[in-house]
Amino acid sequence: MKDVAIRKSLIIGVLLTPVCLLLAIGSGGAGHGDYFYAKLLYPYAMLSALVFDSLVIPSILFAVPQFPLYGALCGLAAGKGQMWTVGLGIMMTHALAVALCFLLLSSNFA
Repeated sequence: MKDVAIRKSLIIGVLLTPVCLLLAIGSGGAGHGDYFYAKLLYPYAMLSALVFDSLVIPSILFAVPQFPLYGALCGLAAGKGQMWTVGLGIMMTHALAVALCFLLLSSNFA
């Protein structure tokens, strides 16, 4: 049962990734967009832009496995009866990172 929950959650994360990446890339508008969806969906990668003052390849590569990782963590937690606790932790951490993105990112990512 535990393996099934992990696989299901991981597959959901993998299926969400291309859609989320397209939204994030589209909101960047080749450097002329507002990066709204990039900040909303991939806040950790966007926060790395604070350090480098641009989006660098390692940041982008860091973003790709984000949703499959979220899914795997939820699947692991579901096997232990802790999915809601872990899911809430993921949501809270993600929401904090999103808030920091909207508060701290430079004018390059307005």
